[in-house]
Amino acid sequence: MSKAFKYGLIFLITVILLPIVRMIFSILQLSTNMSDWLFSFSFQIICLGIIPFILYKLLFKKSGTDFLIDMGIKTKINFSIVLYAVLIGLCAYVLNIIISTYTQYVFRLLGYTYQSAPGTIYSSLEVLILEIITSAILPSVFEEITNRGLLLGALSKSKSNLAKSLLIGLLFGLVHQNSAQFISAFVIGVILAQVAIKTRSIIPAMIIHFMNNFMIIMSGYSEQTNPAYYNFLNNLFVLIISYSFITLITVAIATYGIYYAIREMRKSAEIQHTQNKPINDTFSDIFAIEPPKEGLDDFDLIYNTHADFKSNVDNVVQFDNVVQDNVSRPSFKKVIRYMPIIIAIVITFISTIFTFIWGVMR
Repeated sequence: MSKAFKYGLIFLITVILLPIVRMIFSILQLSTNMSDWLFSFSFQIICLGIIPFILYKLLFKKSGTDFLIDMGIKTKINFSIVLYAVLIGLCAYVLNIIISTYTQYVFRLLGYTYQSAPGTIYSSLEVLILEIITSAILPSVFEEITNRGLLLGALSKSKSNLAKSLLIGLLFGLVHQNSAQFISAFVIGVILAQVAIKTRSIIPAMIIHFMNNFMIIMSGYSEQTNPAYYNFLNNLFVLIISYSFITLITVAIATYGIYYAIREMRKSAEIQHTQNKPINDTFSDIFAIEPPKEGLDDFDLIYNTHADFKSNVDNVVQFDNVVQDNVSRPSFKKVIRYMPIIIAIVITFISTIFTFIWGVMR
């Protein structure tokens, strides 16, 4: 099995586990808060943490330290990158609210009925702490390992960072298996993938993910405990969304803030990379910082950079044959390499479409 297939297989297994765990918890007779907390603990830690770690060790025959390196966790980042990650988290939160509001408006026009749920009941400070742990900290860690670490490992042979970011964003939107969340999750997923690629680490993406979820939690908490703060935020977003030109200006400012922060992050990461060589080779390969070094698609084999073409005509002929074979070679091997990811896309796409149909029919 290729490296891409192994990473994709681990990701596919986590995708399959999500509806199974949801089904189990839907059967259990638990309070809303308790059900959400237990689901988050079991799915995030076990399905997105322990199981991928065990599968990684079995498939790659590597150590736990290698897992942290390959997932982009055991990397050094400077404080400026942390600050830029916080800025992106705030901007992403604003975009998330705007996109979710417009999505809700369009879905209602299409006949989609949103399911009314009581949500988290913040009866004490302990409830808030548990909610932050289960809905902000755990997802920011384990979802990034799965949706950025594993997927970037599976797509390491892709030369286009934009293509990788779009595909990872698509999968991040689909893996939620909730049509109402798809568009906003897709946009956030693309941003997180770009950040991980530019910084060569998923730690900044974890910070952004946490900031977005934390802001959502605090909004719900303030609605029940501090109406003045909640009303301020609510009125602010009502004003932004009520006028198209204000919406466009807000989106433009948030988008530029994200672009600027990612650009500065990349500069900081490159400076740190040059100062702290040798960098983590495995993670560099995952993020396509250097050309891959194995298989017929490898840079050295195709272009035969170590050969002396000037003095050996036979080498030139052999090089030409290799290139022709590579170009004419059927894409079946590539399909097999990415088969787990293809299956994951199909499964999550069907599930997401089903949630939309179900929402329209109910």
